[in-house]
Amino acid sequence: MNCHYALFTTAGTLFSFNYESSFLGQTVVLPPSDRLDWPDEHMLLRVREPKAQLTLTHYVETIQSETHDAEPLARTAVQAHAQLMMVWAHRYLMYQHAASDKAAQGLMRAFCSLILQSEAQDT
Repeated sequence: MNCHYALFTTAGTLFSFNYESSFLGQTVVLPPSDRLDWPDEHMLLRVREPKAQLTLTHYVETIQSETHDAEPLARTAVQAHAQLMMVWAHRYLMYQHAASDKAAQGLMRAFCSLILQSEAQDT
């Protein structure tokens, strides 16, 4: 099974994760900053699309690169890329909710249609 998830936790959250032997993942820990628009709640995203996976991986690798290269203004660059990653996460979450709302609406329409068909057959 090929699952791709992104978990964002809020600052100050005590968190642990047990990695399975076949698990591959990355962790990004950033210091709190007034400049970053972090979520008020935890976010769990199931990232299915290859383009979205690539985008998130790019943000993580860019933050990692800035951290390890110790270039001038690295902290500012890390915060900028982290903010872009959070914008991406908020947008992705909105798209997920919109898609699930569409699916729920479609299911409700199909259910109502079945009820109407059933009533028409009874009369």
